[in-house]
Amino acid sequence: MIRTAPEFDLKSCRVNKIRNRADLVVLDGNPLTVPEDQLANLQVEMTWVDGELRYQRED
Repeated sequence: MIRTAPEFDLKSCRVNKIRNRADLVVLDGNPLTVPEDQLANLQVEMTWVDGELRYQRED
């Protein structure tokens, strides 16, 4: 389930402890605001896995 900002409840989230490594994907647009028919056009800018940069898009 994707939570959008109006539904977000900090109390229901587990806080990542300091020094824990996160997985993260950075996109070139906001998937919550892009029109649905344009979602497939979003590009991955970078991907982090276990705190390490695994992919970075080259220009």
